[in-house]
Amino acid sequence: LTLGKEFLLFETSYYSKPLNFKEVVFEIQAKGYKALLAHPERYRYITDPREAFEQMKALEIYFQLDINSLGGYYGSQAKAQAELLCDWGMIEFLGSDIHRRRQVDFLKKSCAGPHYRKLLESGRILNNML
Repeated sequence: LTLGKEFLLFETSYYSKPLNFKEVVFEIQAKGYKALLAHPERYRYITDPREAFEQMKALEIYFQLDINSLGGYYGSQAKAQAELLCDWGMIEFLGSDIHRRRQVDFLKKSCAGPHYRKLLESGRILNNML
């Protein structure tokens, strides 16, 4: 399923980088879709965030941040990576994994922080295109 008509949301393992990452992105784009990576801040295999995220951006990958990462729901590493992505202007979409009531309640905390406000005020968020 796509988001809107042109974005294909995908994700990877949290712990190990897929060996065929570039090929998957190429296949998505070859089919006429824009690759949209879900919650890039949560991938633990990323050890050099600046380099990894810049390489992904060079592949024309869009990023969807999980809002609860900004509040620390997924741990301090995901929160730090989320804040870096915000500071670097690399986020185009906002979303959240909502599987439990606790995650809904946590959204209030996540949306009250300065990085969430910064994202909304940046003019870079494209959710309204969908």
